[in-house]
Amino acid sequence: MMNDFAETRAFAKVNLTLDVLKKRADGYHELSTVMQTIDLYDELYADFSHEDIAVTADFDLPEGSVAYRAAHEYARRTGCGGAHIKICAHIPQMAGLGGSSADGAGVLRLMQRRYNAMGGAELYSLAAELGSDVPFLLHGATALCRGRGERIEPLPDINLCYLIVKPAEGISTRLLFSALTPPYDKGRSEQAAAAIRAGDTDALAAAVSNGLAKAAEKELGSIAEIKRRLKSAGALAAEMSGSGSACFGIFETLAQAQRAAETFCDMAFCHACAGIGNTEQM
Repeated sequence: MMNDFAETRAFAKVNLTLDVLKKRADGYHELSTVMQTIDLYDELYADFSHEDIAVTADFDLPEGSVAYRAAHEYARRTGCGGAHIKICAHIPQMAGLGGSSADGAGVLRLMQRRYNAMGGAELYSLAAELGSDVPFLLHGATALCRGRGERIEPLPDINLCYLIVKPAEGISTRLLFSALTPPYDKGRSEQAAAAIRAGDTDALAAAVSNGLAKAAEKELGSIAEIKRRLKSAGALAAEMSGSGSACFGIFETLAQAQRAAETFCDMAFCHACAGIGNTEQM
């Protein structure tokens, strides 16, 4: 008899690089980005004893959230049973850390574990429909992602530690992308991927970049200041993650990241963590 209850961790990510290559005919931007999941996560709990779909959270969950759409679409397409899912959040919102996408990926993971009603390709296709970061966050570990983020090339695990720092303010992803104008910088994702394959942390640190950072810094001046302070605290590199407003510093050890965290008590969110490899198997 199947257990009616299950739980999973929905891991956040950092964008070690984020290259915006061009604007596509469908209105989205063509991206190339190196991402790694980090040891910062939301907790998801599922009760499969229900016939309907319901998703609640300990924060203000928007109508039509990625998590709800993930559960609803999985059930609709497979004809499987229902689920009531509760999200306990630790990933800050409007941070560029993939919180809502991580929750969507976590819901897909829970549904697939219980019902096993989709093939791998179908599951990842659904993930891509839900959001650009959902396929990677379903996959986890470290990868070079292209297109809108749905084309995933796994990379070797690399041992990195991070200090994540976020100011109180968030930034609109839509606003940042609308502020971009050609010509676009070709970026450094291929350079970063090559450094990871070679296990060269120094070369990776030199390649860390974000094509949205300049626009974000014009919108929110504290981002440039946080990056400067991270470097002053000993970070090998510092950059904004995704569309922000969270920034990360790369450190050689978790102890170094934890010591640096002591200098950011004035920030809304500060978390020292390690990058992680393959998160959880289906």
